[in-house]
Amino acid sequence: MASPKAPISLIITTYNDAEYLNKAIESALHQNEQIAEIVVIDDGSKNDDAERVVEKYKNSIPNIVFFKKENGGPSSARNLGIQKASQEYITFLDADDYMLPCNIENLYSAIKVLPKDYFGVYGDYISSLTKKRVKHCNIDGIPSTSLVGRDQGIPGCVYSYLIKRSMLLEVDGFDEKLTHNEDFDLLIKLIKKGYRIKGSVGAGIYRNYRPGSLTRSDDKVYANHQAVSLFLDKAEKYNYFDEKELKKRRKRNKLTLAKKLRKRKNSSHEVKKALNEAFSFAQPEGIREYTAYLFSKLF
Repeated sequence: MASPKAPISLIITTYNDAEYLNKAIESALHQNEQIAEIVVIDDGSKNDDAERVVEKYKNSIPNIVFFKKENGGPSSARNLGIQKASQEYITFLDADDYMLPCNIENLYSAIKVLPKDYFGVYGDYISSLTKKRVKHCNIDGIPSTSLVGRDQGIPGCVYSYLIKRSMLLEVDGFDEKLTHNEDFDLLIKLIKKGYRIKGSVGAGIYRNYRPGSLTRSDDKVYANHQAVSLFLDKAEKYNYFDEKELKKRRKRNKLTLAKKLRKRKNSSHEVKKALNEAFSFAQPEGIREYTAYLFSKLF
């Protein structure tokens, strides 16, 4: 007799990247702990390739479902997935990423013994850029919101988490006005509700950084910068961070803009302007930032 499947819905979102979808689904099927449901959401791809990928699994996997919607961005795609999901817990995956075999086993074994005031658990991931594990701190409780998405903090992307569906619905899911840092926003809403979190439970995801991905591309650098600024404006309005943390994040956003402008060989005037704006928020820290600061003042 087959072992009961974990009460988990995996939501996989795809947009014009169906060539990766097969590997994502296969990684879910080859977990040490089997999940109850796979929900694939196509966010308005220009073709029907994703549906064809899912169709070939339907005869052998009765628990896989597919929905296609008009393009509305990653937040709206995930929100539709949450609405269509039927299980107690939810985890997420982008079509171009995949799970390591231990992912669901580690997450589920951790969350099923936790008290009701925990919204979820999280693990680490392997970066395709370095082939190394990106480690996070081992929180058990209510973390400071300043740790969300920080190095050695807690993961800023929801693919690392297993979250209770009821709590996702309680905070109205993802903010569909945000196209960047929407994961940060969701996690901070849950933290500010007073819910606890536990991690880290080991590396469970291989994150594929590739050209063309919306949040991982150097294209449209000003648009991406503005999208992060929109989140930071919301963070200021709703007191997500203290003043010092907010300024550090605004500085980092401007430094990222300057770095991408320089990489694209934009004019030194544009680069210096971004650097000067960055250091108007907060003083430089570390050798790299001081080097950038001197460049903005001397050249």
